[in-house]
Amino acid sequence: MTMSHRWGEQMVTTTEANIRAHLQIIPWVVLSNTYRDAIDFTKSLDCRYLWIDSLCIIQDNKDDWEHEAANMANIYSKSYLNIAASQSPERNDGLFNERFRLEGMKLGKSSIEPARVHVGGGSILVRQAPYIAHDHVLGRAHRVTTGHSDIGGIFSPVFERAWVFQERLLAPRTIVFHHEELVWECAKATWCECGEINSSSTPGATGFDELYLKGRLTRLNFNADGIVYSKEHMFSFWMDVVERYSLLNLTKESDRLPALAGLAQRLSRRFSCRYLAGMWEEDLAGNLLWSRDPWRETWSCDDLTDYYTPTWSWISIRPRTSSNNIKSFIRYDYIQDYSFKTDSRFELVATRCEYSNPYDHFGRLKYASLELRGAIIEVVLKTYEPLGKDFLTATILHFQAESSYFRGDVGRIPYECSHWKDMWIKAHCLLIGHSWAKNPGSDSFCLGLVLSRKSSGSYFRVGLLALSKLRNSDWFKEANINTVIIE
Repeated sequence: MTMSHRWGEQMVTTTEANIRAHLQIIPWVVLSNTYRDAIDFTKSLDCRYLWIDSLCIIQDNKDDWEHEAANMANIYSKSYLNIAASQSPERNDGLFNERFRLEGMKLGKSSIEPARVHVGGGSILVRQAPYIAHDHVLGRAHRVTTGHSDIGGIFSPVFERAWVFQERLLAPRTIVFHHEELVWECAKATWCECGEINSSSTPGATGFDELYLKGRLTRLNFNADGIVYSKEHMFSFWMDVVERYSLLNLTKESDRLPALAGLAQRLSRRFSCRYLAGMWEEDLAGNLLWSRDPWRETWSCDDLTDYYTPTWSWISIRPRTSSNNIKSFIRYDYIQDYSFKTDSRFELVATRCEYSNPYDHFGRLKYASLELRGAIIEVVLKTYEPLGKDFLTATILHFQAESSYFRGDVGRIPYECSHWKDMWIKAHCLLIGHSWAKNPGSDSFCLGLVLSRKSSGSYFRVGLLALSKLRNSDWFKEANINTVIIE
């Protein structure tokens, strides 16, 4: 059996200093209530082994950590049952705790008022259940408060954790222990105690919650429903995974690739595809065309010293704060919502990836670059209103007599200083492909990367160009064909 949980500051861990002692015995008294309850629950099912990451990995041993992180696909996919402890570790409530009490609870701004229901010759008071568990398990943004405490933040923080996202998708079965009720997840169905979530109502319309993605992963792996799923199905699934995953939290941002490595390994083996820093080589044209939510304040990962983040990959930026109230942080709007075709002039010439662990091509990077060839034009970036770290939302691209907004990344060109206002900076655009809406008469776009040149001659990504064909001429019609290296 395995366990998904959120780490706490006072949690016991295995280290170089105590590994010998832990191999002999781990004192019951040092374990949190959550660990104790998980062990008791495992024993009650007549299972002999329980995987808890903080205890089963030597946390300050780099080699052991990387070895076990690379093995997550095997650990969780072969788990008999995964235990998801949804409550906050700081509360140390354990798995078996008191249920929520409705007295004093509020749903949004409105109190949950009881209603009088007449039955026969009498009447009873009925109060609506808050269904807090459903909102967190299904990935909805519903919030319930009691007094001054935010139940959403206190009792279900595990679903905001990036590592748990992968664990829930890989595990064949997960049981969620929530303060309101138990929830069961497996490859075929989902149930909760009250019945609101059941096998017939598991959501499939949103496409961004873990349960829907879990069902899609099952079909991809086993060709369920009598359909043989292709690589194209997997590539579309992966973009949905990235959009959802990009919202989730990590204690260490350097875990962004390792925390998704198990899922990537499984898909790579199933479809024989090469993985490149969160992307797939065979679908590289589409994978490169990500953008960020323009309304979210964003950090660049360029300042991180413990691992490398290539600017062409979505792992190179992160949101300043987490939020469950938006669809995604990283987006593939022009690919997922449109028909897409790669430009005939675009090609991948070469890749270079150096890994922290030479035997793990799904984890942390030491260096990565792409050598791409295609239609390239020189453009000018002009900023009109610096907005601090969010400045690129006020930047416009100029080409000859035309202009276009573009979706900028963050912080890789020094716009945040006020003296950069109204400055003109040269850049380049590499055309990758074309997208068009399925409805007749709708707009279509030229899609490409906006690049800035380094003194070394290589380039780094600045943002995404989505050039409207209704409002602009074909900027790339007479473009030169050149080769660039993007780091």
